[in-house]
Amino acid sequence: MPELPEVYTALQKALDFPDVVNEPRPYLGMSGVGKECLRAQWYSFRWASGNSVYPQRVRRIFERGDLEEERIIKDLRAVGVDVYMMKGEEKLYPKGVRDEFQEEVVHFTGHSKGHIDGRAINVPGAEKTEHLCEFKSMKASKFKDYQKNGFDNFSEYKFQIHMYMGYLKLTRCLYVVTNKDTEERDYKRYEFDINVYEEGLERIMKVLATDVPPIRISDKPDFYKCRFCNERDICFGVEPHNQNCRTCTSGDMHDGGIWKCTKDTTGTPIPVKIQRKGCPQYEALI
Repeated sequence: MPELPEVYTALQKALDFPDVVNEPRPYLGMSGVGKECLRAQWYSFRWASGNSVYPQRVRRIFERGDLEEERIIKDLRAVGVDVYMMKGEEKLYPKGVRDEFQEEVVHFTGHSKGHIDGRAINVPGAEKTEHLCEFKSMKASKFKDYQKNGFDNFSEYKFQIHMYMGYLKLTRCLYVVTNKDTEERDYKRYEFDINVYEEGLERIMKVLATDVPPIRISDKPDFYKCRFCNERDICFGVEPHNQNCRTCTSGDMHDGGIWKCTKDTTGTPIPVKIQRKGCPQYEALI
């Protein structure tokens, strides 16, 4: 059969070549609080490296996790597990679609947030206990590591569920992990540990409550934990940091997730859109 390379090339160009550009979150994500390098979290929260750019292939990897979440919720409900979220006093039953309502967990400052995958009751073996739900998908090597060592090599996941449980006052978590290569799943229940939760709160404040980046985990740019970090070039001075209100000496953080400018005598909160652009009076904080 003769090939039609011009059709393939045109389709690939249309679907795969436009890079995805994402603006950084306006808050510190609780899902990353447990990552070893708080310096990287600080740079990310301050938007020091600006927008993230990645290929369509990576976007599809991220979306695969969303699709797996839908399947897990559907399968849990099929065996009688009641999976839901709370919106105030109202009980909602989302399917796990990204654009649906997600129950939000908010740090007291308003500058750190998280979004849960769901809550559940009627979990076999603990039918009366309300559980936090968290769903992950991993490639085979990481899946085997998790099965063997639990959260030993996945501290960010451990902190994530404990921050959520702590804020929602839940004592159990139903944690479901899927092996992306084999479709095998691992189902575990975890008990809330107040010590992990309190350490997570301390880590959040170490990022939020300083105008100085935390210390590096290594002074060597080629250190294996630094090599593929998104903030690496900013951290080691290879590239200049992004100019915006959060990397400016006049950027002033307030509770409620608000930023103000010390040069603005009206004390008006700065909209996120304006924070990203900064102004001509910019003075570098770092």
